Amino acid sequence: MRNIEKDMIEMKRKREKILEAAFRLFSDTSIDAVSMNAVAAASEIGVATIYRYFKTKPDLVTEVAVTRWRCLRRNTSTAEIKRTFPA
Repeated sequence: MRNIEKDMIEMKRKREKILEAAFRLFSDTSIDAVSMNAVAAASEIGVATIYRYFKTKPDLVTEVAVTRWRCLRRNTSTAEIKRTFPA
């Protein structure tokens, strides 16, 4: 595998690790109570690296929400979603 491909795989792995750690922390306490330093510690990824992936905490929060929504959509039928969130 070429170095670029390895780098891309590693970047994706780090991003997923950050999102998982942030989701766990946000779920355990509250979004306001969680710092980027706490996400760094929980993900075992440096805070500077986290800021390379997510420029601000609101960016991270948004991406956690979008990622979780996509996961929910994959695991829920369209009919169930329409019943839960009628137009």
